[in-house]
Amino acid sequence: MNLLLFNLKTDADDDVLGFTTDWINTLAVHFDQIFVITMHAGRIAVADNVQLFSVGKEKGYSEPRRFLEFYRILIKLLRTERIDACFAHMMPLFTVMGWCFLRLKNIPIVLWYGHKATPLLLRIAHRLVDRVVTSTPAGFRLKSRKVTVVGQGISENKFGFRPHTARNKPFAVISVARLSPIKHIESMILAVAEIVRMHGPDSIRLILLGDAVTEEDLTYKLNLQHLTKEHSLESNIHFAGAVPHHEVRNWLAQADLSINLAPDGAIDKAVLESLAMGVPVVVQNRSFAELFARCGADKNRFIAPDLKPDTIARLIGKWMFSDPVADIKILEMLSAGVLEHHGLAGLTMRISTQIKGLVN
Repeated sequence: MNLLLFNLKTDADDDVLGFTTDWINTLAVHFDQIFVITMHAGRIAVADNVQLFSVGKEKGYSEPRRFLEFYRILIKLLRTERIDACFAHMMPLFTVMGWCFLRLKNIPIVLWYGHKATPLLLRIAHRLVDRVVTSTPAGFRLKSRKVTVVGQGISENKFGFRPHTARNKPFAVISVARLSPIKHIESMILAVAEIVRMHGPDSIRLILLGDAVTEEDLTYKLNLQHLTKEHSLESNIHFAGAVPHHEVRNWLAQADLSINLAPDGAIDKAVLESLAMGVPVVVQNRSFAELFARCGADKNRFIAPDLKPDTIARLIGKWMFSDPVADIKILEMLSAGVLEHHGLAGLTMRISTQIKGLVN
C-alpha cells in the first residue's frame, strides 16, 4: 500500500518539528512507499521507501508560487504513482487544497490534529476528511464521530529511561518550549527568584531550551531577559536557545527536573519525553492527571494548581530535597506508562491501522 503524506515541515534538525522525521520513518515500516509533500524542507533523513517533495518555503517561494507548486506536485504524483490513502499531519491547509483531486481518485484522507485551537480551516478540513486522529481527547475540540484518540509519538530509541541517582548542584531545571507567553515562563523565573531567596544563589539553575518564533515571542523574550536582570538572576537563568530535536535528549539527561507551564489542552510532547527518560516534571496542564493516576503517581507532586511563583517554587522544592533513589521506582513506572500509551511504534501502528481500514 502506498501513502501520500502531507507534512508542515520536514527537517531532522528542526527544534520543534524535527520529530516528524521519526514519524515518517516509523510509518514507512507499514507501507510500501510514502510520498511526502511538505511546506518546508530542511535536512532530509528519511527511509529508502520515502520520497519527499517540497513546495519551496525554504527557498523563499511566495505564497502564490507555493500554491502552484503544491498542485504541480500533487497532480504529477496522482498521474504517475499509485496512491492508496492520504495522511495529513497537522496540515488542514493541504487537506482542503488537495481534497477535490483526492476525492476524484477515491483516495481516503486521515487528518492528524493535536491542538486546542479550532480555526475555520480546521473546521472545513474536518468536514472533508474521512477520519481524524489525535493525541488525547483535549487535542481535538470539535464535536465529531470521526475522531480516534491514538496517543502521542515518543521515540523509544531516543527517550529511553535513564535513572538519576543524584541531584546536580545547583539543582538543574529545564524548560523545553518556545519562548511564548502561553508557556508562562515568567512564572518559572519568579519561582527561581523565590528559591534563590530561600536557599541561596547556588541552589538552582533554570535552562530555557527554546527561542522566540513570532514578533510577539521576541517581545516576550526581551521582557523575560529584563525580568532576569531585574532579579539579578543572570547566573541562574540560562537562555540556551533552540537546538535540533535529536539533541533534546542530551539536555534532558543532565536535568533534575523538567518544567512546562502551558495551559490545559493537548499533552505536550516535551513533557512526555522528559517522563520517558525518567526526569520528573512540574506541569500546569491537568490533562496529565490521567497518566499520573494510571501509574499510581501522586498528581500533587507534578501538577501546579496555579501559576503563583511561590506555588511553583514549592513544587520545585519538593523535588530538590527528595531522595532521587527513592523516586526511581515511580519515575520508572511513569516512563513505562508513557512508552506504552505514547510510544512511537505503537502510535504508527494505530495510525496505519486507521488508514488501512479506510482503503477499499
